[in-house]
Amino acid sequence: MAVVVFEYTYSEGVREQNIWKPNDDRHFAALVKCYVKIPGEKNKVIEKPSTRPATFQECCMKANKLKKEYGNHLKALIIWNMDEINSISY
Repeated sequence: MAVVVFEYTYSEGVREQNIWKPNDDRHFAALVKCYVKIPGEKNKVIEKPSTRPATFQECCMKANKLKKEYGNHLKALIIWNMDEINSISY
């Protein structure tokens, strides 16, 4: 499974989206990070950790909800698989 499962960016009128769908329907701890830029305000970084293990489909639904909520002010959105990150040893 990938460390990043969903990535969305919006810059200069261009929207890009990358998805790394896992090969199975495992549940994992997810962290959603949003980067929001509203004119006249400071840039905001919003972190939303999952309250329970989530599926890939649930993560996509959350991403779509946040894209609608913030619209063009949402400059980037990344969903991290925290289980994979925590399993990396150095």
